[in-house]
Amino acid sequence: MKKLFILLALSVTVTFTASAQLLWKISRPDADTPVSYLLGTYHLADYTVVDSITGVNDVIGKVDGVAGELDFRTTTSIEGQMIMARLAAAPADSTLSRVLTPVQLDSLRAVLDKYTGGAALAQLEGMRPAFAGMLIELGRAAEMTGNVSNPVDVMIQAKALEAGKTVTGLETVEDQCKALFGGDIMEQAQSLMWGVNHDAEMKSTSRRIFEAYLHGDLNEILSIIEEDNSMDAVQTDRLIHSRNADWLRVLAGMLPAASLLIVIGAGHIPGEKGILKGLQKLGFDVTPVK
Repeated sequence: MKKLFILLALSVTVTFTASAQLLWKISRPDADTPVSYLLGTYHLADYTVVDSITGVNDVIGKVDGVAGELDFRTTTSIEGQMIMARLAAAPADSTLSRVLTPVQLDSLRAVLDKYTGGAALAQLEGMRPAFAGMLIELGRAAEMTGNVSNPVDVMIQAKALEAGKTVTGLETVEDQCKALFGGDIMEQAQSLMWGVNHDAEMKSTSRRIFEAYLHGDLNEILSIIEEDNSMDAVQTDRLIHSRNADWLRVLAGMLPAASLLIVIGAGHIPGEKGILKGLQKLGFDVTPVK
């Protein structure tokens, strides 16, 4: 579940170090292509962290619109809520009590009690193991860094809309739910229990990710992803690489036509299959904004 945590986000209200590099300028030599920007984030970080990244607020005012992983208006719609509920639900023959042993259920119950503020195991019986793992990861983050009142991605989109800018998603609610909760149920169960049984290691990993993000150290975040043994290559591809490829296809059509602030999870940016390299392969110059 560590990679899932990387995709989800830390809940932070902090000041970044001077060396933090999470904001990038996207340009192309031809004059007809407008300048855009890329911001790496953790989705549940508080909006106050943006004030510590020089230039982000100015960028919001410059661009034509914001492109996030999702248009968050779709997640609060009745249709979006129904899609999330459907895709997070387990098949009738693969509920938690069917894919986990009694001993595993006891261990899961203890960790849920510790991190989720009273989410009963019975309430999650009909959900996929990845959903239970997501709740635990969010609970770990909240315990370490506190709760968040203004999630940065949501607030950036809200500010863009207030300013009359466009807001769009690089994927749909269904796309994201399939990435987060899709795949083999037994593999999800194995990954869930790995996290439950390695709680101390998970906490240590959370701290490492936290520190790497505060330093804007994308290479360190990439290293944490690559060293994770709790998920196999298929799961990693579904959660990170395939989504990156899909987003790049969308951006290839969007960037020549409009100036955008692209706001995505920091774990999607680095690496040979990351968004930075992908944009460069599309012919864009991607340079850090100091």
